[in-house]
Order: sequence, then C-alpha cells, then structure tokens
Amino acid sequence: MNKIIRPMLARNREDSHRAATELELLFDLVFVIAIALAAVGLHHSIAEAHYADGIVKFLLAFFALWWPWMHLTWFASGFDNDDTGYRLSVMVMMFGVILIVGSLPTFFESFDIRLMAIGYITLRIPYIFLWFRAGNDNPDYKVTSQRYVWGLILLQCFWVVLAFLIPFGEIIFFVLFGIGAIAELFVPVYASNAKKIPFHKHHIIERFGLLNIIVLGEVLLSAALAI
Repeated sequence: MNKIIRPMLARNREDSHRAATELELLFDLVFVIAIALAAVGLHHSIAEAHYADGIVKFLLAFFALWWPWMHLTWFASGFDNDDTGYRLSVMVMMFGVILIVGSLPTFFESFDIRLMAIGYITLRIPYIFLWFRAGNDNPDYKVTSQRYVWGLILLQCFWVVLAFLIPFGEIIFFVLFGIGAIAELFVPVYASNAKKIPFHKHHIIERFGLLNIIVLGEVLLSAALAI
C-alpha cells in the first residue's frame, strides 16, 4: 500500500540531485513525437503556399503540447513521489498527447479543434488531480494548490466552450483563444504568489536539456531524409 499511494510531500531544495526518471524520458518522447507530427502539418501547409495558415495552426498545436509539458516538469521537480497514483496520472497525460496527435491531420485540414481540445483536457485533468493531492499533503501549499485547481478547472470549461460552440477560424475564435492562452499563463503566476513551488535547479536544467536533445535528434533525422 505504501508503494501504491504515498503522501505527495514537497521536496527539500537542499536534497541531493534529482535525476530524470525513465517515466519522464518516456513522457518527453511522446511529446517530441507529437511536436514532430505537428511540424509535418506545417511542412505540408508551406509546401501548398498556405504560409500564414500553416504557421498559425502549428503555433496553436505547439502551445497545446508545450504548456502541459512545462507544467508537469516543474510540478514533478518539487512533488513527484513516484507512487502508483502519480505514474497513472502521467500515463493518462500521455494518452491525452496521443489524442492530440490523432487530431492534427483534421486540425491542419479544416481547423476543427474538437478532438485536440479533448486531448488537451485529458492532459490537464490528471494535473488538477496532482495539485489536489499536493495541497492535501502540504498545508503550506494549500492556497497555491487551490488556485491551481480552480484556475485549471475554469480553463478546461473555457476550452470546451471554445472548441464546441465557437465557429472555427472566425475572428472571435482567435480573440477567445488568445484570452484563454493568456489565462493559462496567468494561473501559475497567480498561484505562485501564495507560495512558490519547490524545484531542483539541476533537475529542471536536465529536463529541458533532454527534451532539446530529442527534438534536435528529430531535426537531424529530417535533415538526413531530405539529403
């Protein structure tokens, strides 16, 4: 039972070096594959001379992938207890990435973001659950946790409305998407004002470095195929 569910206690910054885990490496790999497939959509759009359309769609898809990766990376640096509950949460997030990958062809063809929104929300719900756990197990981070949880719940409701009720490609769609993106960026700032989350500097550097290395590997593969 100890292994299945453990208190999600905040790590001490003075602890020994926090190395990246195998689960984090797999998590990175899934995201890099998704980014690479989004780049394929961008490539096709540029090849068809739809430059602005392709760039805008790629940036929207990239945001839907990059931002959840950022959130979990920083959270894991301070709270990852590697129990079964945490691992299952990360696996559900990876399933959300797969849904986003499945949505990319339709998204680049017709701007239909409904499946992408479902994948994004699937990514975020486990993150809400993890913050709920962290708040319950760390009284010092109770307010921070509540701000994250309620902010993210409201945002997921917002994305559902945007995806299923607002016409794709209309000006109002882009305005609302911009508001949602700004709100996504604001939630961590607002939550951290209560109490900044703990993190390990070297772990964060390693996580960003590993993701960049995998992305560069994809770039080298594409260059080799082009040659």
